[in-house]
Amino acid sequence: MRSLQSDNRLRTVVGRRSAECGALLLVSKQTERRRRGIVTIEVLGVVPLLIIFAVSVAEFSMAMRLHQRVAFASRYGAKLASEAPRFGPNSLAQFNSGRTEVDLKSRIDRWLVASGLSRSLAVRLDHNACSVDGRTQTRMESGMSLPNNGDLPDLPTPSADGNGCYVRVTVWLPLDRNLPNALKTFGLDWSGATIRHSTVFRLETDNQPPIPAVKLLSRQLPQGFQLQTSAADGDGSSPAAIRINANRHGPLELAFSARGSRDAETPRAGLSYRWTTTGQARGLTNAEAFRARLDLRPGVRQQTFNIALDVTDGCSCSSKLMVPVEVTRNDALGTP
Repeated sequence: MRSLQSDNRLRTVVGRRSAECGALLLVSKQTERRRRGIVTIEVLGVVPLLIIFAVSVAEFSMAMRLHQRVAFASRYGAKLASEAPRFGPNSLAQFNSGRTEVDLKSRIDRWLVASGLSRSLAVRLDHNACSVDGRTQTRMESGMSLPNNGDLPDLPTPSADGNGCYVRVTVWLPLDRNLPNALKTFGLDWSGATIRHSTVFRLETDNQPPIPAVKLLSRQLPQGFQLQTSAADGDGSSPAAIRINANRHGPLELAFSARGSRDAETPRAGLSYRWTTTGQARGLTNAEAFRARLDLRPGVRQQTFNIALDVTDGCSCSSKLMVPVEVTRNDALGTP
């Protein structure tokens, strides 16, 4: 009888423990399902953010690389402009005008296309070279506008002699033609945006100083005077003297002209003149034409004076020419 009661108690205990284990297994399965759901929700929330971050890093890296290429394009254009001559058919005055075979924008666009990019939206050339026109030259694609075209700083101040001048080349490139614009869906849209870079170089072609020239106007010589040599040019290191033969003494007025003076960059109308004399001669005027008066003393065989001409161009660069003038008296030697 006792054995039967012990078996019944054991079965009761085992049944209770089995029921408890079943309940625990059911609870653990429900908890695991809840955890799986939470992880799924977390993944669905984090993965898009990771994708956006990865795309952002990739796109901004491409934008930085694009900025470096635009910077190189502007440096390339500034180097070309800095080597442009100040005068001539392909001069700096029309280097980005589209009317020459060395048009700046066309050359920059060829480099951009060869690098796998689109043509530039616009190219602007600025310079402060004295006596050279076309201080600002802008070429852009048709139908385009530049909202930030006029906010460029001033160029460095050129030097007093006109040689320390500068050029600046600015390149605009559209972003939407050169970047995938993958973040447009997330609110970062490149459409209509541009990237701009400017480079300043010193102009390597220096201003050429003017070349002064002095000529004695023989047609204005009074009777009794004969001209042997009439002109001197500043091209030579030692200009030849102007020589005059005289058959009488007394006052002599000589007319000189600087009309032959020239400058590579400045037209003749833009040149300024300053005349000075030494010896017995006295200057009467101070312009392109100059008159000097000399008193020929009796009994003096030869009288010499120097005439100096300073020519200044539009860049305040000047050159000086000193010319000796010799007047020989033939009557003092007994010549009829």
